[in-house]
Amino acid sequence: MFRYRALILLIPLLASLPSAAEAERYRFIPAEPQQVERIAPVTLAEPTYKVVPPALQARLISILGQQEPSSEKKRKDIKTTAVFVGLSDTIERVTGLDLSGLSRLGQEACTISFIAGNPSQLVVAANSDYGLSVGLQRLDEYVGNSNGNRTISISGLLDYPSFPIRGVIEGFYGRPWSEEERIEMLRFMGRARLNYYFWAPKAIPSHRDEWRRPHSNEELASFRMLLAEAKSQKIHLVYGIAPGKSICYSSREDYNALLAKVKSVIHLGFLDIALLMDDISRELKNKKDKSSFGTLGKAQVALIQRLHADLKKLHPGVKIFFCPTKYFGAEPEKSDYLLTIGNGLPADIEIFWTGTRVYSPSIAQADAIRAGNVLRRKPLYWDNFPVNDYISSRLHLGPLFNRQNGLERCSTGLVMNGMNQAEASKIALYTAASYLWNSKAYIAGTAWQRSLKEIGGTEALPFLEEIAIGLSGSAHWPEGYSHDLAARFDRLRNDYNAGNAEQAVFEADVWLTRLLRTSARLRQSIDNRQLMAELSPLLERLDDTAELCRQMLPLYLSPKKIDREYQARIKEASNNISNRQKLTCPDIKTMENFIKETIVRFVRP
Repeated sequence: MFRYRALILLIPLLASLPSAAEAERYRFIPAEPQQVERIAPVTLAEPTYKVVPPALQARLISILGQQEPSSEKKRKDIKTTAVFVGLSDTIERVTGLDLSGLSRLGQEACTISFIAGNPSQLVVAANSDYGLSVGLQRLDEYVGNSNGNRTISISGLLDYPSFPIRGVIEGFYGRPWSEEERIEMLRFMGRARLNYYFWAPKAIPSHRDEWRRPHSNEELASFRMLLAEAKSQKIHLVYGIAPGKSICYSSREDYNALLAKVKSVIHLGFLDIALLMDDISRELKNKKDKSSFGTLGKAQVALIQRLHADLKKLHPGVKIFFCPTKYFGAEPEKSDYLLTIGNGLPADIEIFWTGTRVYSPSIAQADAIRAGNVLRRKPLYWDNFPVNDYISSRLHLGPLFNRQNGLERCSTGLVMNGMNQAEASKIALYTAASYLWNSKAYIAGTAWQRSLKEIGGTEALPFLEEIAIGLSGSAHWPEGYSHDLAARFDRLRNDYNAGNAEQAVFEADVWLTRLLRTSARLRQSIDNRQLMAELSPLLERLDDTAELCRQMLPLYLSPKKIDREYQARIKEASNNISNRQKLTCPDIKTMENFIKETIVRFVRP
């Protein structure tokens, strides 16, 4: 039975939700609410706004309608809905409702309660302004319109995220995202209710290779823009620095350089700092460090303890995230380094963990508990999905798979490492947002369909889905997705060897023609031009290989009748494709293998 029978609705239009005209842009997108009591649509009477924060009035009116002025005499004959919206302590005070249970669900929790009658009552309450924004967007989902009258289809709702930390990290190698791409990512995250963005692009010198160098005026200006946008979207912007390749842990000068660098961004407004020691040597190299600390773990603990104390003096609200040098493993309890880190770091520091592998196909509660026992806290997962920096020509366009329901009980959250292609990353990130908000209701296929529609547009949905299946290659993508083309080529080979390939050639040609048509329809129908720009190199390769495969099919019917000029053209086209960058996308790889095999079989050197 719904626990908070008397609760609320509402939500502020964050300061950044400026008007009713922009309501669609700020709809809640990732997942179903944690608890909801649905009812047949009930017509809402004229709203009477009893308690509503001024900043939320415009947004609330866009959902429920304007309160109509009328005389007291006329008012007696009009049915009304009393509307109460606000923070839980305020709502408790003015309504007498018991909202004590709401406070245990975190700052982002909200509740909505609708009680029918004359007057009816609608309440929206939350623990924070952020929670009110969630509540208002949830209300918008369940308020409809019937014959010009507003209706409501729930009697109660309770919502809160499964994970407190739901993030994106720009932590990959290769081309970093542009300032514009970061701004757009923050806006996307605001809509998807992702709440932590980690700035940690490995290719930017001031982050890693030249970490001692102060940030330029241009970089500082960029940070100010990102901080302003993150604030408007209610997102924590985390500053990452990675000194591990060259830092001398026993050097006063190096420590002072690190402290000064971090102080410079705290003065800008950063309160979340990530110290990243991943992908460096697991042994101390400096003789002074060896004599002072003995092991890498002890050196890093000493550094972080000192930095933690100094930053807390500067601002007590500073939060530190740490990525250890050993950040994955199936048996973390066997690592002296991890035991040292877990025992030595202050309890309020979040420690990253990628799972049993660098790129973990699955993450289970048992693995998280095992890591947590060693780290002496719940791990924060640096989830290397959908990152593609190790093979940048591959796009991971599928949904998040195999993150266990209930993982929130033994982990503080997941931070998804994006692809070099920022816009294409959002397909996977949308599905991750759904899981992170409500893990028990997460269905990968359903979230993926919503994501493709949200990112690519309704008209492009069927074509984007088919192309995504053909182009996606990922450790997270289950086996069995894109086997149609390979099966057709296998049949063609077998039937040719048996002396009867006509039907197999026909079916392969139909499939390839459909693939080319789908590619063309996607280009015509997609709304998202930036996504199209990121997909285009792969689509061009897909088109070229599919067309060449079609041209080769007649060889399986009567190879002896093919003239040498035709063979020469086939060979030249094949060489042109072979000289391009190698790709690992399933359908393209399947077609390129077919081309090579056909050349060897039929076309003389």
